[in-house]
Amino acid sequence: MPENRITRLVKQQKKLLIAYYMPEFPVPGATLPVLEALQESGADLIELGMPYSDPIGDGPVIQDAAHKAISHGVHVGSIFEMVRKARNGEGCRPGCSTTRFHECFTISGDSLNPSSSRATR
Repeated sequence: MPENRITRLVKQQKKLLIAYYMPEFPVPGATLPVLEALQESGADLIELGMPYSDPIGDGPVIQDAAHKAISHGVHVGSIFEMVRKARNGEGCRPGCSTTRFHECFTISGDSLNPSSSRATR
């Protein structure tokens, strides 16, 4: 299996800057410029939050960002599409997505896997 960027970074045994961002926060259309700014600022990895309607396990800041993202139309498929667009740029940092098991469980493998696969190419 080919080694991915995350594995290579961890093997370097250096401190990494891992940024967290909730897509389309604070306004619609913010995601791609924010991802670009994070990359230009030196983020080694960018973790994208996947908003859901009942984020009781998160603190108030992430809860608020999740509710705003949902009100801006963000969903799993749109996040993969944003990642695909961002990765079209040369040298774009890979991203990690955070979600809950419930979202993966309720999305059939047929609809989730092709989206995630296309976004990471």
